[in-house]
Amino acid sequence: MTQLQALLSPQCNSWRRWIAWSLLLWGFAAVALAQAQAPNAKILQVDLGRMDGVFSPTPTFMRSIVLSSSERTPNGTALLWFRGWPGLAQIKDASDWKERGNLNFFLKSLDVLLQEGITFVLMDCPSDQWGVAQGHPQRCNDSYRESPLHAEDVRQMMSLLKAQENIQRFVIMGHSYGSISSRWLAMRLDREIEGSIHSASMTGPVRVPMERYGASVPRMDMSKLTSPYLFLHHENDACATTSYATIRSMFADHLISLRGGSPFGDVCGGKHYHSYGGIEVEAAQAVLDWMKQRTQALTPR
Repeated sequence: MTQLQALLSPQCNSWRRWIAWSLLLWGFAAVALAQAQAPNAKILQVDLGRMDGVFSPTPTFMRSIVLSSSERTPNGTALLWFRGWPGLAQIKDASDWKERGNLNFFLKSLDVLLQEGITFVLMDCPSDQWGVAQGHPQRCNDSYRESPLHAEDVRQMMSLLKAQENIQRFVIMGHSYGSISSRWLAMRLDREIEGSIHSASMTGPVRVPMERYGASVPRMDMSKLTSPYLFLHHENDACATTSYATIRSMFADHLISLRGGSPFGDVCGGKHYHSYGGIEVEAAQAVLDWMKQRTQALTPR
């Protein structure tokens, strides 16, 4: 007889048996709740029509992970998410959305969007831009992200999302280094999206020897955008390459400033003010509210 069976047996005194049953039922409820709230997750892959490699060339592909509510029917709107440093998700499995900081603060607040019927799409760099060594990216730097090729690659994934997931409206969002993608894509895909969101956006290049990353910021000109755009930033972000003061001085009319939280660890990491540590749900709610109020992304059609 196991210890649990002994506690549940009639021979055990009543208060111990009551505690055992309570713990057992609580465990079942917790598992059921976790299963009920777990999002649907699937990989999409698009062949980009080019080869990578010299001696043994292979087809280049781009992958994404599509996350949707298991409790609500998607409404045809997708948020295309570009993760922060090192900027590559290197998706191999549908469960990779849980790994390596791929969702950043949305790991704790994704349900805010999913319960509104929004489809969340974790975007990856194409396979010919993969490569990380000692935590630093070796490819997929600004030279790719600011290029027309990047926009065309994302456009191909958008076409696949339309065809396979019935997505009709797109909002692009990047966090930290991912904002290099979100800002360039907002300019190049302006009339093809409902809006763009730039969270803890880069304001200058990463320190040497990674200065190629963030170097394109001075070339960004968002003044001619016709689609709405938002900068989301914590007032106390202490990461040197994502200055709140710089963003406020340049984009005050497009800025939502967040306060509070419980920062921990690296000031540029996933648990500090830089990534809304302690106020992850508030950050996600700010994203949702802006999408409702300033874009047509959630307007019934």
